[in-house]
Formats: sequence, structure tokens, C-alpha cells
Amino acid sequence: MVPSLTSICQGKIMELLEKSEFHGRLVNDLCKYVPDYLLEPMFRVLLEKGVVTDTALLAYLVPNRLSLKINQARSIRNATFRQIGLNCPNLVTLDLSNCSQVGNSVVRAILQGCPVLEDIRLDRCHRITDSAFDFCESPFERLLGCLSLEAISLQGCPQITGEIITTLNKNCRRLNYLNLSQCKNVKSPKIQHIFEHNQLLSLNLSFIEDISDEAFVLMPLLGSGPTALANSVTLTLSPSKPFSSKRTCPLQKLNLCKSKITDSSIFRMACLVALLEIRLQWCSGITDAGITSLVRNCPKLRLLDLKSCPVTDGGIASIAALCAELKELDLSWCPGFSEEGLAHLVHTGRQGRNEAQQLERLSLEWCMQVTDRTLRALSALTSLKRVRLGGCAGVTTSGVDQLKTYGIVVDS
Repeated sequence: MVPSLTSICQGKIMELLEKSEFHGRLVNDLCKYVPDYLLEPMFRVLLEKGVVTDTALLAYLVPNRLSLKINQARSIRNATFRQIGLNCPNLVTLDLSNCSQVGNSVVRAILQGCPVLEDIRLDRCHRITDSAFDFCESPFERLLGCLSLEAISLQGCPQITGEIITTLNKNCRRLNYLNLSQCKNVKSPKIQHIFEHNQLLSLNLSFIEDISDEAFVLMPLLGSGPTALANSVTLTLSPSKPFSSKRTCPLQKLNLCKSKITDSSIFRMACLVALLEIRLQWCSGITDAGITSLVRNCPKLRLLDLKSCPVTDGGIASIAALCAELKELDLSWCPGFSEEGLAHLVHTGRQGRNEAQQLERLSLEWCMQVTDRTLRALSALTSLKRVRLGGCAGVTTSGVDQLKTYGIVVDS
């Protein structure tokens, strides 16, 4: 097939970009005159090379642009970033991650001018504070974008505190995704109120070491006043009995990696009946009792990450018996279970069936108790597609090769 003149020109320009032969005025003209459908891949290359100027970006900001990704553009002035709201009123998704110069004034200007904005990523924008989304800080121009926002990512923003929860609950009622990972100044007392948000589907609180059981003290109640106080006795429920409540939380994905929560928090998650994924990596306070409560009350779980948790054979037995829809299980760095415990994932239970037969991905990295015998047992799990065995000193090459004959991909 003979290439078109357009594709030939595009290929030549891309070659010049890869050789870093486009600078200054040529970059500005490229953003100004090249058709938008050809400019998109070129602009990404220009950003990676750090040659996008204020003039070039202004030429790239057009009213029909729906998505904008300008991460790591540290040379762009805030005055130029503030033009995004004026020049791109139909913007739906925006990523300004790693633009350390971006502050509250930029965020507010964008929210004022982009009334249909749904997704904003501001990871590691160190100047942003809680007031960026506060209506009170913009009394003359409404932050219309807040009303349509569905996803906010503020990962690694050091000035964000727990006060952001109050602001988002009040101003961003359509929010269904929130990432506060590595926001070190977010504390448990404020976090507990995020579960009052009746639209939130995904919450990332990973690597916030101050997150403790206090963050979940209101979770089952999801209310306040005399009724909630009267029902507060439910906070001491036995892990063997699921919580019964008319109010449930729609949360589907929860990341609590490296937090200080214990089984007490897990017992209070009985309202998370819609939960699909939970990551509990390095949560040393979680035991088999908490795991049993979790899998009993969250029957739709598809991903369970227990890396470096003190899980034993009893916890794995509960997972095998109760997780009917589980697709992915991570037991890496868990020294507490044995080969016999892992066999629960394969063998049928007391009722003649094994709920873990849907399991497709299993991670056992740095589990020294895993041997070739374990792999032979896992080969009977017909749903299994991928196993991670990095650092498993008890596994031999022949054992891995034998597992591969069953069509299972092995990462080691």
C-alpha cells in the first residue's frame, strides 16, 4: 500500500522530533498550524523532550479539545496554565501531574472555565492546598467544574490535609474516584467522613501512615445523631457475624496499603457489600479473623492484596470457602501459611465445592515455604492463568516448567 502524503509528512516530522531538531519558533508553528488529529502524537513527544513553550501551549489550547495531558511541563508559567479554562471550555479530562509550579489559582481558574470537567489529575503538585476546590475562595466566579467532577487525584500533594474531605463532600457531589495516596498530612479523624459520600466508588489512601482504625469508626453507621449513637454498639460486632444495616456504602475499590488499621476496621467494613478490590499490603495489624470477616461480608471481591500481612492457613481457608468471584490474590511476603494452607485454594470444601475456582492470578513472591509440591497442587486449579514466584527459593526450574505445561504463565 502506497503511503499518503500526509502520513509521509507526519513520519518525517516525527523523525525530526526524535532527533531533537525542532526548537523555538518551529515548535510554536507546529502547534499552531498542524491539524489537531496529526498534532496529538507530536505534542506528546514535544512534552517528553521539554521543548513546549508558553506560546506553543497557547496555540495547542483550542475550544474543541476534550482531553489535555501536560504532565512534567515545569517550564510553563502559571499565567499560561490559567488560560486553559478560557481556551478549552469543553475540556473533560486534565492531567497536570508533576507540574510543581501549579497552585490554587491555576486550579480555580480551570474549574471556573471548564463546566463539564470530569477528571483532574494533580499528582505531586506541591503548591496545591485544600482551598483549591473551596467555593468560598472564589466568591465572584463559581467553580462550575466542581459540580461535574467525577475523579480527582492528588497523590503526593504535601499540603493537602483532612480538610479536603469536608470540601469535596460539600462541593463535588458527583465524585466517584479519589486518590489521596502519599498525602502525609491527611489524618484519620477527617477521613471517616469520606464514607458519607454516596457516590464514591474508588478510594486510595495508601502510604498514609497516620491512617488508623479511627478513620473507619463511622463506616457502618454512615449517619449521625441519636440513631447513629444508639447503633454504636454494632462497632464491637463479632467477626463471625455480618453487620446488618439498611445503609450500605457503594465503594468498589479501596487501597489502604501501609496503613495502621487492624481487624477492628475490617469488622466495620460490613457495609461494603459492593467492594470489588481491596489492597492491604503491609498492614501488619490484619489477621485471619479480619480476613474472614472481610470475605464473608464482601462477597463480590475480585482482587484481594494481602502482601506482607500475617495471614495463616485459616485465612486462606476462609478465602477459598467464601470468595466466589475472586480473580486475583496476592500472598507475597506472607511467611505465616503452609503448603497445606495453600492447598485450600484447590481442594473442595465441606460442601463439596471450592469457591476459589475462579482464581486467575496468584502472587507468591518471596514465600520460602512454596515448593515444587505446591506448584503440582496449583496445577489442578483449572482457572489459574498466571503465577508470580520471584524469590521463592524452594521452587526449581523443573517445577516451574511442569506448571507451564498446563498453560499457566509463570513470572519468576
